[in-house]
Amino acid sequence: MSVLNKTYSVIIIGLFVSKICLSIDPEYSWNNRINSFLTASLNSFLSVTKADEKPLREDVTFWCVNRQNPEYIQTFVNDENLTEKINFNLPVVFLTHGWFDSKNRTWIYQTIEDYLLYQDTNLCVVDWNRLALQSYAISAKNTKKVGHQLARFIKAMENYGMDLDKVTLVGHSFGSHVSGYAGAALGGKDGSSPMPGCLIPAAQTGIHPSQFLCSHFKAVEYFRAALNPENQFIGTWCDGPYDLYEIGICDRNPVEKFGIYAKRRTFGRFYLSTSEDFPFTLNRSRKRRTTIEDVQRYKLRLFNFIFGVQL
Repeated sequence: MSVLNKTYSVIIIGLFVSKICLSIDPEYSWNNRINSFLTASLNSFLSVTKADEKPLREDVTFWCVNRQNPEYIQTFVNDENLTEKINFNLPVVFLTHGWFDSKNRTWIYQTIEDYLLYQDTNLCVVDWNRLALQSYAISAKNTKKVGHQLARFIKAMENYGMDLDKVTLVGHSFGSHVSGYAGAALGGKDGSSPMPGCLIPAAQTGIHPSQFLCSHFKAVEYFRAALNPENQFIGTWCDGPYDLYEIGICDRNPVEKFGIYAKRRTFGRFYLSTSEDFPFTLNRSRKRRTTIEDVQRYKLRLFNFIFGVQL
C-alpha cells in the first residue's frame, strides 16, 4: 500500500470515530473537533511518512500537585529535585488522559480538585498529548510506550524511597491502557481491558453501571462522584450478562465498592444501579428474592440471544 493510501485510510477512520465519540463531549465545539481532526490527520501522516525522532521524555510529561502545592509542577524521570516536588510521606496518584486529550482539560482540573478535597495525596497528571492527538490506531499503539515511560518514572520514585503500595494508577479511555501497560511493566497484571472507558484504579475488575453509555464524560462524572466517601457506588459480583443482575439472581453475591475505595485485589465482573442525576448512586436493596417469573423471563432472553429469534 502506498503512503497516500495509508494516509487516506487514517483520515477516513479518524473522521468516522470523531463523529461518534467526540460529539458526546460537551467541551468540544465543532471548531475544536475540526481542528483536532486536522491535527490528528497531519500527525498521522507524519508518523507514516517519516520516523519520529522527538525524545519520549518530551512527549510524555508529568505534572504534579498536592494540597500544599495545588499548581502544576513539572517533574521528570530521574529528576534531581523530585523529593522537593512530591511529598514522599503521602500516596501518589497518576491520572492519565485518553485520546485527543491533554492535561489542560476542564475535567482534569475538576478531578484534581475533587481528589484533593477528599484525599491528602500527591496527584500527577500524565500528559501525552502529541502522541494522543493521532489517528485512533496510532494513538492506541502509542499507549504501550507511554505506559513504559510512566513505569520508568514510578521506578525512579521507588529508587528515591516511594513505596509502590502507595501508588495508584487511574486512566480514562486510552489512559486506562497506559495504566495497564505501566502496571504490567512494574510486575503487575494489565487490567486495562475490561472497561477501557471508565476511570478506575488499574485492576482486573469490570465495572458496569446501568446508565453507562459510550459517553466518556459519564465515566468521569461517576468517578468524581465516587471520590466522596459518603457517596459510595456498590457493585454486585455477577458472572454473566446484565439480565442476571437485573432480575435479581445475583443479589446475594459478594459486593464491592467502585473507584478508589475498591479493594486492591478485587477480580471479576460487577454491576451497579445508577440514577440519571448527580451523585448517581442508586444502591438497591439486596433482600429481593428471585421469582419464578424472573427465571422464566431470563431464560426467554437467553434463548433470544443465542438463537437470534423473538418469541
